This record gives sequence, structure tokens and C-alpha cells, in this order.
Amino acid sequence: MMFSLNNISIENMTIFSNTAQRGGGCYIRGNASEFNNLNIANNNAVEGGGIFFNNMIAYTDNINGYIVAVPYIRILENSTISNNTAILDGGGVYYSNSDVNFHEVVITSNSAGLGGGVYLENSPYSVDFTNTTIQYNIAETPPHMDYSLGGGIYMHSSSLNLMDVLIHSNMADSGGGIYAETSGWAHLTLLN
Repeated sequence: MMFSLNNISIENMTIFSNTAQRGGGCYIRGNASEFNNLNIANNNAVEGGGIFFNNMIAYTDNINGYIVAVPYIRILENSTISNNTAILDGGGVYYSNSDVNFHEVVITSNSAGLGGGVYLENSPYSVDFTNTTIQYNIAETPPHMDYSLGGGIYMHSSSLNLMDVLIHSNMADSGGGIYAETSGWAHLTLLN
């Protein structure tokens, strides 16, 4: 499934056993979206086995002559992302360049080279996880590398807030729970 419309709301749905280059279960780009009570399972992709969130809308400010990036807020709640696989990045979730809130989500038993459960990159807007469990995810050595990173979460140059989050029993060569790196900026907040 690929969504690129505005103001999407999806509830009470199961997305399973799909295959794609990006977003095996679901690809979301440039949308204000709300997802509630989803089961995203057994999907496969090169990037974003379960769900692939990407993009902001950028426009040129003709008065001031610069590009303005507008984030779309996405909300994923009361959902399970499980048993998805990505060859490269983001077994459960691949996330880049936007704003998303995860509330009461279970991300479990997913696998990828970087970010078995969650892969975050280049996201200056806040990615918030509350009352969420990230467990039993595996980062396996991808074809282009000699090691795996971020069993639960792989984070690169992003802003991540974790509140009442349980991260346990994830595996990787480095950063079994969380692997965070930066090429200039990053922000990580851990509460409770």
C-alpha cells in the first residue's frame, strides 16, 4: 500500500505478507496521517519491511527566496509491527525526514541490517515514542557491511524522544537496544 494523499486515517486493519522495494507493508509519504489499531506483519522489503515513512513537503518562499520544509505529523497508535524483514534498513519501521508519534505500539520480532526494529535518519523533527515496547528485533549483517547496528533502534542525525518505553531482548553486533550516531547533530531524550 502506498499513500500520498492528505489527511489519511486508517483504523482496524491488518497488512500482512506483502513485498516491495520500500515499505513492504505500507509506504507513507508527505501526509498528515493517523493510524490506529493496525497489525503490520510478515512483510518484506529492501528498506522498511513493515512500514516506510518518508518526506516532507518543501516549497520555495518567493518573498525571502529560500526553501521551507513542512513536516507532516503522523500518528501511529495501539498497533503491532511484527515479523517484518528488510534486507538493508528498518525491519519494522523506516523513518526519514518528518514528524511521527508512536503511542502504545509494539515493535517485535523484526529484522534488518541496520535498525532491526526501527531505523531513523535525517529527521530534525521530533520522533516520539510513548508507552511503546521494542523487543526481540534483530539487526543482521547487511550485504554491503561487515557488521550490524541497532537491534531495537538505529538512529542517525535525528531527534528521538522515548517516554515510558521498554526496549529489551534485541540483538545486533553494536547497539543491541539503541545505536545512535551523528554526522553533525542528534538529539536523544530518555524518560522513565
